[in-house]
Formats: sequence, structure tokens, C-alpha cells
Amino acid sequence: MLHHPLADTPLGDLRASYYKLAWKGVSEPGHSNFHANTKEIAMEETNMDAILLDALQGREEDKSKAILASMNYSNYLYWSQPRTNIIVAAIEVARIGQKPELADCLERLGRFVQLQGQYAAAQAIFKEAQAEYVRIADRLGVARCMESLGQNLLMQSQYDAAQTTLKEAQAEYVTLGNRLGAANCLFLIGQSLWMQAQYDAAQITLKEAQTEYISLGNRLGAANCLRLLGEILQMQTQYDAAQTTLKEAQAEYISLGNRWGAAESLQSLGVVYAAQLEYDASSTALMEAYAIYTTFGDRLRTAQCLYEMGRISRIRGSFTDATTRLEEARDLYSAFGNAAGAKWCSRQLLLASKKDSSA
Repeated sequence: MLHHPLADTPLGDLRASYYKLAWKGVSEPGHSNFHANTKEIAMEETNMDAILLDALQGREEDKSKAILASMNYSNYLYWSQPRTNIIVAAIEVARIGQKPELADCLERLGRFVQLQGQYAAAQAIFKEAQAEYVRIADRLGVARCMESLGQNLLMQSQYDAAQTTLKEAQAEYVTLGNRLGAANCLFLIGQSLWMQAQYDAAQITLKEAQTEYISLGNRLGAANCLRLLGEILQMQTQYDAAQTTLKEAQAEYISLGNRWGAAESLQSLGVVYAAQLEYDASSTALMEAYAIYTTFGDRLRTAQCLYEMGRISRIRGSFTDATTRLEEARDLYSAFGNAAGAKWCSRQLLLASKKDSSA
């Protein structure tokens, strides 16, 4: 607890200490101090929550300081164990005084909500944040929201609208001289091409983004490109090359402390193993990915892992296990309006029921 009892420290000094600690939450996977900072904050979560909520709800005269500390801390939460109570409290305070921090808070909340697969809600939040950035004439903030909206459309399979939005955001980043933002858009455009099975074009775009990330020293961006290039190899049935590439991406994510990226690599490896009839290895990889996604509240990828595990159980003749996993996956898909995912599960359930009845 910052090496001293809370009760023995004047409130102002205590609050200042925790604000300073919250600032360390700005570090992200790929930063040299990410591991050390997250470990330090993790030891103080309970106290941090109490200090920040107290500051936001009344006893801090300078609300902007409390809001800024809450945003920094929420960045830590996003990468560790996503929960929104602190950023929601900060938004409520920022709304009261129409503070310039409102746009930043909304943008962060949108990221949390999108991570949880609530795409319509996230879209509304990003649009509100974008409007706030326009109000305060923050062009970089507007571009970031456009990028997030493009990613949101991508996750809803609205590919044409996503590419239009991402290219607009990319052009704005280029105008502003923000190479990282432009590279992020390029990566998402490559992801869009991959999702539309335009593999050659996707590879070209992703390699271009990867080169830019490497030039910028952005290991996380480069790892993301590597992972998607591995998934393209898997779709092209180049399984050995896909395994090698995905394992390289996974190792890089682990080195960066990015559990979510490591889970995505594991999920893809699980699919590759299944395609090679290595069902034990596939189930192990998918279960590890599933456990991480559950921690993050990522409902879409949780459902995807359940579906794959259920499909493997059906193939192996474990029909009871298959039915349990596929029904859970179907319910998750249905809960956030993914009709296609629910339909895939229903097809697998039908096949499982036919095999089970004939057994």
C-alpha cells in the first residue's frame, strides 16, 4: 500500500501518491516498463478504486486531476481485467462541467464496450466522443474515433463502410503527421481484406503495415500483423508455415505482456491443429484462449472458442460435451446479435444430435 498505512497519511498527500501511481497506467504492451507498472498498480487496486471514487464523488476540488487519474488507471484496467466502474464515474463528473476530458473518457469507455462485443453500444459511444472532439477542435481525437468506428464496422462485417471510414481516418492521420495512427488504419484495412478472403491483397497490406510498425519500433503492431499473416497461411492450408508464424506471434505477445494477443494466437493455433487432426493439441490451445477471453469479458472470441471446442468434441464422438459447448456458444452469439454464429452452432448441434441418436 505505497509502503505506509492509509490511515496515517493526510488525505491530500495520499491522493497525490495514488494519482502519481495511476499515471503509470498509461504504459501499454510493448513499453519497456509495462510489466513493472502493471504489477505495481495491481497491488493497489482496492485502494486505488477507493481513492479515485472518493475524489470523483466530492472531496477533490480539482475534478480535472481526478478525471485524468481515472483515465490513466482505466487504461491499466483495459489491459489487465477490463471493468468500467471508474471510467463511468469519471464520465458522470466530466458531463457536469462539460469538461474537455469528457471526449477522452468516452473514447476509453467505447474501447471497453467494444472489447466486450457490444458493438452497437460502442458505436454510439464513439460517435458521442467524436462529436465532443469536434466541439473542442481536437483533430487527432476525431481521427482516433474514426479509426475506432471503422474497426467497429469491421467487427459487424460491414466491410465497405469500414474501409471507407478507415481510409478517411488514415488520410487524416497522414495530414496530421501521425505515422502510428496511419499504420493502425492500414492494419485494419488489411484485416478487412482478410475477412473478405482477399488473401493476396491482405498480405500486401499487412506486410506494408508491419514494415511501418517495425520502422516505428512498435512491437505490438508488428506482432498483430504477424498473427494475421499466420491466419492467412492457415486459410491457404499452409499449416506448417501457419504454425511457425503464429507461434512466433504468440511468443512476441507473451514477451510484451499482452495476454489478449497471446490468446488470439492460441485460438488460431487451435484451429490449425484441428485442421491437421491434432485434436488434443487443438483442445488445449482453445481452452487456454477461452480462459483468457473469459477474464477479459470478450464474448465474441469466447463464443468462437466454444464453437471450435464443441465441433472437435463432435468429431471425436463426445456428443454430450459437444452439445454443452455448442449450446453455450449459440446462446452467446444470440445474446449480442450474431445470427451467423448462432446458425453455425445450430448446424453443428444438428450433426451432433444425429450422430448421438445413431450411436
